[in-house]
Amino acid sequence: MNSNHMLSKYNIVFYSVMMFDFDQEGGSLNGLSGTFKEKISKHVNMCDLLCMSLKNFGYKHRVFTNSIKVFTELSCRIEIYDGVFHLDLSHKIDKSIPFYLAMHKLELSGLINSNEEYSIILDNDCVMVNDLPVNYLNAMNAGMASVYQITEQVTPAYGIKKVMSDVLAINGNSNLGLWFGGEIFGGLTSHFQLLNNSYCQLVEKLNYNISKFNHCGDENILTSFIQEQMLGNNSFFDLGQTKVISRFWSCKTMHFPSHWKTVAESSLLHLPGDKDFLSNYVLKTKHCFEPDHFRRSYQQYLNKKGYLIDVDFFSSKKKSLFKRLFLWFRR
Repeated sequence: MNSNHMLSKYNIVFYSVMMFDFDQEGGSLNGLSGTFKEKISKHVNMCDLLCMSLKNFGYKHRVFTNSIKVFTELSCRIEIYDGVFHLDLSHKIDKSIPFYLAMHKLELSGLINSNEEYSIILDNDCVMVNDLPVNYLNAMNAGMASVYQITEQVTPAYGIKKVMSDVLAINGNSNLGLWFGGEIFGGLTSHFQLLNNSYCQLVEKLNYNISKFNHCGDENILTSFIQEQMLGNNSFFDLGQTKVISRFWSCKTMHFPSHWKTVAESSLLHLPGDKDFLSNYVLKTKHCFEPDHFRRSYQQYLNKKGYLIDVDFFSSKKKSLFKRLFLWFRR
């Protein structure tokens, strides 16, 4: 398949982190059914699906893990990865932090050191269904870091004051009232060096101030870092506004839900509430990935699940009213 990545002057490489906690069921395994062994197997399945979808568009995918042996044994498509590497942890993370295993992907920021790469760290419960848009490649060529701003998804649930307090509790500085998703961060080596410096400074504050946070995890550190850079007049490319990635929930949310048909136009889908579906899907399609087939299968899954929200039939004025009423009732 022809890919837009040829338009980039950098080698575009996606990175994933797969951490196994053999002492207890880590928070990052939430959303999966089964025994602990079944859960970690499903997590590897999702990573396989992500890799297959990236390869379909010609992109490289590398994985860092604390157990190459376990990952290799559980993967059904180990041969398609562009390397599986051991991740040595330089910081201890308090295991009471929800999704604390996801924190370790920030450790990667200190390992990315190629001046010829544009690197993208991506969560495993994502899948690529459309190629990266040209405007994103232009942003890469311009040397911009890329982030996913999700303030509109977070503030309806927690309120702007709590969102701001979660940043103030970790950096003590005034902030912009924005929140950024932890599922993706892209940039050049210089961007990751800055992120790593921030991570090293803030991770201990996160460990010691867990009780102060409404939300506690990698997004606190990433959001704090991005806002600090923005206040220093550094600009970022917003991946959400340009349909590079969309986080989609097929369950009840506290924010106004996105319409699936709109979400499906994005390059990358993040489906945190459908991990079992992703894991089961890859077992049925071990040898190839077809975006159209995936979208149809997921649409069928949504129909069976009873996901019926479809606001396309509203006029723009009625849709605005519907959204205001929705958010009011969810207060």
